[in-house]
Amino acid sequence: MHKFNLLPFFLFIHTAIRKKEILRQLTPQYIEEIESTNAFS
Repeated sequence: MHKFNLLPFFLFIHTAIRKKEILRQLTPQYIEEIESTNAFS
């Protein structure tokens, strides 16, 4: 049961890491726009 409970958490971490890798390839200005949009959503 613990594995099923932790699965969403691990998926969230994995997604967050992938997001940061993608953001690193973008320009700083574009990153700021994305972070501003995510802050309101």
